[in-house]
Amino acid sequence: MYQVVEENILGARIITVDRRYWSETSGIEYIQQLAFKEDLEAIKVAIGGNYFSVCCFSAALKYIDMSLSLTFAFHSLRVKYQPSEDSMMIDLATIQSLELIQNLQNAKSKDCLFGLMNETLTPMGSRLLRSNILQPSTQPSLLTARYDALAELSENEDLFLQTRQALKSIPDIEKLLSCLIVIPTNPGIWNSEQDINNILMLKSFAQSIGPVFESLTGARSELLVQIRSNCRIEVVDSTLQLINEVINEDVTYQVTPLDLRNQRTYAVKAGVSGFLDVARQTFKEATEDVHQHVTEIHQKYEMQGETKFDNLRRYYLRFSETEFDGRSIPDVLINRFRRKGKIEDSHIEVILGSDKTIQELLENVRSEIPSLFRVCESIAMLDMITSFGQLVTSQDSYVRPEITDCIAIKSGRHPIRDKLPSQNFVPNDYYATQQSRFQVITGCNMSGKKISMRKSLAIVDELGRGTSTRDGLAIALSIAEALAESRALIWFATHFKELAQIMSERPGVEVYHLSVDMSDPNTMTMLYQLGQGCVQEQHYGLALARVVDLPPKVLTVAEKVSKILISQTAAKQMSSRGVCD
Repeated sequence: MYQVVEENILGARIITVDRRYWSETSGIEYIQQLAFKEDLEAIKVAIGGNYFSVCCFSAALKYIDMSLSLTFAFHSLRVKYQPSEDSMMIDLATIQSLELIQNLQNAKSKDCLFGLMNETLTPMGSRLLRSNILQPSTQPSLLTARYDALAELSENEDLFLQTRQALKSIPDIEKLLSCLIVIPTNPGIWNSEQDINNILMLKSFAQSIGPVFESLTGARSELLVQIRSNCRIEVVDSTLQLINEVINEDVTYQVTPLDLRNQRTYAVKAGVSGFLDVARQTFKEATEDVHQHVTEIHQKYEMQGETKFDNLRRYYLRFSETEFDGRSIPDVLINRFRRKGKIEDSHIEVILGSDKTIQELLENVRSEIPSLFRVCESIAMLDMITSFGQLVTSQDSYVRPEITDCIAIKSGRHPIRDKLPSQNFVPNDYYATQQSRFQVITGCNMSGKKISMRKSLAIVDELGRGTSTRDGLAIALSIAEALAESRALIWFATHFKELAQIMSERPGVEVYHLSVDMSDPNTMTMLYQLGQGCVQEQHYGLALARVVDLPPKVLTVAEKVSKILISQTAAKQMSSRGVCD
């Protein structure tokens, strides 16, 4: 495993963990302590006989505990065992070369499969889409359910628009739930502030589930009905009730630093603690002093500034440049200094006074984590499906695939290349069954062999080109024959005409080529059209050399050498025929 990680993830920082932490017993104990109670029995059955998976789980949890100083609340982890048999495995090199997640020329460009398909409205949906691109499911029942849901959303405009609108107000609940289940070993004031922020965000999420549930009213497909059931108001009602018992109803999660600070200060209801009420009063008075001081500055210097706040500078004044036209800047605005930290101290006292109540609330909320995780997964799935719907409804070129034993694509196009406005993309047909499972594709450079194969399942690109022509042909031919016997679906691009001619006589093998127009000796026109049979063009390497304007002397010598080699080959063939006769 160490060697595989080093070879496939360049620059990865590998940290070793003591062998004793790779323990099946410890892994099972972690599962019993951390997994949702209702999932325990199913997990135990699933991991039966999977010794290494359980050991890896144990080592990962031990590393998180020891190196990151993080522990998890009991029965708060969503533990799932997902076998590789139900998904497609894609190696790192393929992910990069096919530009599944990132464009090869520009890492920030959206010209990749993920960028093309990502119309999600929530971070959870975006993560699920990325995961499904990197490890696509191969379960027909799961895919069919998604197709049905997508078809219904595409055909029902009201359902689609209402669902998209409801998803816009959903916060990153997946990240939030991860924060709620983590228990820091050395909590400080920052952790206490974040706990209040998390409670306020959880409240916002619970209140936003209702519109999602209502938007799916009338849905008929199995997947949408299941998502609607998981997003019932009753599922989050208990969580919302726990929060409302402690948190003021008019307090909501805010984005700006000042608003969020004020909401944290007045989050817990009054009367819970006398110390908390006194700290709030002190904070209120100190804040009023700030505004009073600002008013005095405005009146004294006859200037109007804007009171601002951020987490680094705290309170500060912002003036328009026009306020200083024809006048000097007052010294009080130049020599800035910070006085006593009365406001900050009172705010810390409020947070500490609220902390005990907030920790008790978190303990109660953690019992609702399993149901909240299911809601989160449903929201992510709904967002991903509606993202597909946005893509399908905005372009007319997408069709619903049928899951069968053969691959048949009519007028298929590369999705990234097809959306580029400057290119007139040429569609091609593809067909593969066990009777035509090995397809050899020939053609000159830049004729479209790689673009053609980027829709394929198993591809081999110019195997054997890194050595001599004779050895390369022998290697490519032997591997091609072995692959043909494996009965896998293969697309095989090559410049070896002999390979195409030999393999064409094997059962289950088809030969194709990418067409090129060479009628004009000074130009080469790539037609990008897939045709039956081996490539017919001769000396397309020399033709390409003329197009790129190589020196005439080089071209003349190359043509002479080519004719000599052809004559020698023809003579050998005649000699061989004479021996055979």
